Amino acid sequence: MNDELKLQMESAKAVILYDCIETMLETNEILACVPPRSRRDAEWTVNSWRFDMLEQGIEAEKALEETSDVELIILAIGDAGDVWDWPEDWLRRWVAGHQTANATLVVVLAGVPDEVQIELDLIAPLRGLAEWQDMRILVLRDTTPSTGRLVRATASMAIHKCPELTG
Repeated sequence: MNDELKLQMESAKAVILYDCIETMLETNEILACVPPRSRRDAEWTVNSWRFDMLEQGIEAEKALEETSDVELIILAIGDAGDVWDWPEDWLRRWVAGHQTANATLVVVLAGVPDEVQIELDLIAPLRGLAEWQDMRILVLRDTTPSTGRLVRATASMAIHKCPELTG
């Protein structure tokens, strides 16, 4: 068996859509601690795409193609100013064309205030997208602008206790 085929059999795919590199790195650390729901003995193969890369053009199309079969898509926002800059159009296209049954959408809000407007402008549309395609959705919040340690602890505990992700 060649190495590439063996890796595909031993891994599950995830993608992190992020606003800043620090949030992506913290989210990747969390993901490393959580086994894939589909295969507990597998490891994640993770692609990461910064929000601005998903706006239009060749990069956005490449991202759609490379992520069509992920089982976990994570929207990671670490800057409150980026809450309204998430790649809504790209995500709608991904949801409409994804090829994985039982995909899960995770929203990580790190250092983003817990406001009603965020619920209306971000979380509600994402819940609608997830419901449209019978996807699970999990929202992890850390409203403390800090070093991210609380984000890792909160998210790790929530993911391990969440039946949507752990089976």
